[in-house]
Amino acid sequence: MTKLPILMYHHVSPDKSIGLMISVDKLEAQIDYLVKNGYSACHFKELINHKDVLLNNDVVITFDDVYVNQMEFLIHY
Repeated sequence: MTKLPILMYHHVSPDKSIGLMISVDKLEAQIDYLVKNGYSACHFKELINHKDVLLNNDVVITFDDVYVNQMEFLIHY
């Protein structure tokens, strides 16, 4: 069985990483790491419909509580 990493973020800040808050720079560095290392984001629907074909490089990225700032900082992804 393939293990699937799930990355959960709570709050995105323009410049601070404190507690559940991550700065845009740190979040971009983490996303860049995933891209450079061949990870591919998948949607939860894919887990339900195709759980038997998940790859070793799949990852789920989720944002808890959906704040407007998350969309402002992440729209280009």
